[in-house]
Amino acid sequence: MNAYEMAHVSQKFVQYLQGALSEHGICLSITNLRGSIIASSKECYLGKFCEPALQAINENQTVRVTSQGSPHLSNAREGVYIPLHHGQGFLGALSLEGNLQKAKSLESMCMLTAESFYEMEFYKESYWGKLDQRNIFTKILLYCEEDPFPSEVHHITEKFNIDTFIVRIPILFILRYNELSEEKLITEFKRNPSHSSQDIICITRGQNAVVFKSVSRDRSQSISQYRDLVDIYIANAQQLNINNGRPFICTVGSLQDNLLNYHRAFRHTLWVCNNCADVTCEHSTMIYYFYDYVFEYIQSQIDMEETTMIFNVFSEVLLNKEWDSFSRNMGTLLRNNMNISISAKELYLHRNTLINWINRYKQLFRVDPVNDNTGREFTQQLYYFHTHSLTP
Repeated sequence: MNAYEMAHVSQKFVQYLQGALSEHGICLSITNLRGSIIASSKECYLGKFCEPALQAINENQTVRVTSQGSPHLSNAREGVYIPLHHGQGFLGALSLEGNLQKAKSLESMCMLTAESFYEMEFYKESYWGKLDQRNIFTKILLYCEEDPFPSEVHHITEKFNIDTFIVRIPILFILRYNELSEEKLITEFKRNPSHSSQDIICITRGQNAVVFKSVSRDRSQSISQYRDLVDIYIANAQQLNINNGRPFICTVGSLQDNLLNYHRAFRHTLWVCNNCADVTCEHSTMIYYFYDYVFEYIQSQIDMEETTMIFNVFSEVLLNKEWDSFSRNMGTLLRNNMNISISAKELYLHRNTLINWINRYKQLFRVDPVNDNTGREFTQQLYYFHTHSLTP
């Protein structure tokens, strides 16, 4: 880990802990081996020399400074200064400046957290070091919420002539019967006549494939064209030997124009896979688009405890018989865009019977889901809550 990466990682560590420490009036800082502060919860400390920290490193023992300070040390503020190790070597020093007694009480917790944090960062660095550059790049796209080595990633994009200004959309290919190695699977995808040099292929840990399909530099064109491009790409992929000749399932994520957002776009494909797609289907190739389920996705991000608090009184009204009719009738109406005739036919009800039920719903909740957008949105929220809550 070079000096730049050490400073970047240390600042992440400081940000991770500073919230808890600030409640106790403690300032957390990390120094390099020369005693210079490279990360701190107080920005004005960055680059300053801290002699107690350097002494802790040189003597390999914790230095404690009282409120009277230490006359023989410069820049000695009250607190605790602890040497930071990794393996047999030093990383620098960790300082907890503030009330000495509070700093001492937090010393063990901070050191255990620091050891775990830096150990994970060195493990990640070791892991990336064992991969070739393209693998580093694709693993970061799929599994890193934040790019650990920004300069390295952008260097790789330049090396492979990857245009970072193109809008791309991830397609997850669920290949349950794939028998190809990672290298052969990538080669097979490149045989797709719709595949371009700007499409990025990644193989997941489960040996499925993700193609970040390039759409266009023009945002408007990307929005209007992406479904056609994806449909054609998947249709051509069916002629490839990517699932041992069998149909497969595809989930399509969100459009992105920033490499650092690709990980979230990939997670959108996983959410569709886990919540919307019938991954057991083996008779035909199926495509599921994230943007077809945005409402459900947004709802899934809301804490159910909060939702229960919002709708608890409404849920009591819908208990027992009301619950059954609401789930059945309103679910059918919402699925058919509130078309009464089609919904009545699906429910095997007379049209007037369904209209009478809708009027009862209007009287019950004082909203109109058929003719009023606000009423419909409220009803969608209420219906989602009831169909996803644990208590009917």
